[in-house]
Amino acid sequence: MHYLEEENTLLVADTYNHKIKLVFNNDSIQTLHGGPTHGLEDGEQGLFSEPTGFASKFEDGKYTVYVADSNNDCIRIIYEGKVTTPLIKNVPRVN
Repeated sequence: MHYLEEENTLLVADTYNHKIKLVFNNDSIQTLHGGPTHGLEDGEQGLFSEPTGFASKFEDGKYTVYVADSNNDCIRIIYEGKVTTPLIKNVPRVN
């Protein structure tokens, strides 16, 4: 879970359902990204495979959320409602 203070909302990694969800202060829940199956897909209908954790920054009135997409072995970014997967080069693999 990750608290988005300016939105008064919880961001939840529904890990085994492969979804990112929002929990609002009125107890309603909305799936932000993810679908009925796991995957690695960017865009407005981004797919994940066992997302587990978050980091975020709030700048210029907008959130950028970084998601640890565990089963895809990558970091994903959610910004303005879209999911992207950055290309990270020259990082040594730890065994």
